[in-house]
Amino acid sequence: MAVRAKIEEDLPLRAGPLRSGEAAILCESLWGPLWFDEHRLQAAFLMRSEMTEEQERCLEPFPVITVALDNDAAGTEKAARIRGKLKAKHRILKARMTG
Repeated sequence: MAVRAKIEEDLPLRAGPLRSGEAAILCESLWGPLWFDEHRLQAAFLMRSEMTEEQERCLEPFPVITVALDNDAAGTEKAARIRGKLKAKHRILKARMTG
């Protein structure tokens, strides 16, 4: 318990449940939502670059989704497929990485 309290004190992870009805960012890595939360944006991660049907259903409450997968050839290809699946029910934005 003391170790856990020390970790929580040193690393205050404030990412919580997503607020439905607001925009969300869809990431590939678990680190994405933590970074976006620090910048007051909400995000979810896939734990991989493929989206399951269950994950797709979980995104239903979000009217706008930005798909932000890794900026490599595989990530670009898979992001296009995910945007194609989601566009019937959501406004879909494409993340563009620069720099």
